[in-house]
Amino acid sequence: TPWLEGSPLNTPFDDDGIVLSPLQIIRDGAVVAFHGSTQYASYLGFIPSGTMGNILVGGGSKSESELRAEPYLEAAVFSDFSMDLQTGNFGGEIRLANLFDGKETVPVTGGSVTGNLMELHETILLSGELETVEGYRGPKLARVSGASIAG
Repeated sequence: TPWLEGSPLNTPFDDDGIVLSPLQIIRDGAVVAFHGSTQYASYLGFIPSGTMGNILVGGGSKSESELRAEPYLEAAVFSDFSMDLQTGNFGGEIRLANLFDGKETVPVTGGSVTGNLMELHETILLSGELETVEGYRGPKLARVSGASIAG
């Protein structure tokens, strides 16, 4: 979306001069549109929609308290996190996290998390509660099951 309340990334047009309009890219888990600059749209043969810095993601079906009811590791700070957009492989070095064992929450440091988004996407649960942070408005909490955790 070109406009998101409070976002420093709001703009009526992109660097190529394309007038920006809200564009739904995913509906019911399926890609329904592509977006991108004039350059990439011409490469891929679709109508350019422009480059937008804001993203709006709908809320999920679980409450934050439901997502926190079972044991989890919640990463608060990564020293590095990267994802390969072609393969879906991701990995990150955990600097600070909170570990909930079902009864107590304790801070932990060190370790890593790795996985593949293509393989794990069906395990992702999103909270219905939303938050706004700079150019993002979407679920406050997401839970991914099945990623590998070491450390």
